[in-house]
Amino acid sequence: MKRLGYIALVIVALFIMMNDKPKEDEVIPNESIRFRVIANSNLPSDQRIKGKVKEQLEETIFNILESAKNLDEARTLLNNNLPLLDNVVKTTLENLNQESDNYSLDYGYHLFPEKTYQNHKYQEGYYESLVVTLGKGKGDNWWCVLFPPLCFLDNEGFEEKVEYQSFFKKLWNSFTK
Repeated sequence: MKRLGYIALVIVALFIMMNDKPKEDEVIPNESIRFRVIANSNLPSDQRIKGKVKEQLEETIFNILESAKNLDEARTLLNNNLPLLDNVVKTTLENLNQESDNYSLDYGYHLFPEKTYQNHKYQEGYYESLVVTLGKGKGDNWWCVLFPPLCFLDNEGFEEKVEYQSFFKKLWNSFTK
């Protein structure tokens, strides 16, 4: 009888683990605009600069897009404010004592590699996006979706990421370690 219980536990654990894989066809809707900041390199200093640029742009973009009701309004607002966004990058780099002309800011269609994030698989492809490339652009990047505003959850008070895990998965992991 005890053996039957172990078999049942293994079957349940296997079922849970199989359902815990990334979703294969999860994509960001076509009605979206992405935002990406690419670091000069993976040196900690370059990653810190990327983070500061991202923070400053994110705050400015939130203010620009908070009134956008649809994709066309978001596009118009972004296009009309590209000089402001460019100035935010330049000023941020100057404040960090960096070369303020060693970056590019481009709004258009850009190639995004395939990415799995929080159990969702995002397909490789060309997406409408605002991309800031710092220096040589050889470092890790940060990205999110500007419209609909999926980057701005922190501005709504969602500061802590919580990851839930089933009891059976934890139990299984404790046996397999």
